[in-house]
Amino acid sequence: MRFDQLRRVDRSIGVAGGPRKFNAILGAIRGGWVNVLVTDLLTARRLTAAEG
Repeated sequence: MRFDQLRRVDRSIGVAGGPRKFNAILGAIRGGWVNVLVTDLLTARRLTAAEG
């Protein structure tokens, strides 16, 4: 899938977690590349704090 196609889909799901992936996950969310995320509890809490 090309980037322009990804931007047009209704749902783009990311599956990632852990401290090593944090910056990539945050960038994907902020960039609008992912609008549904499956992750672990600690990463979710850290993401919430970063956006809060």
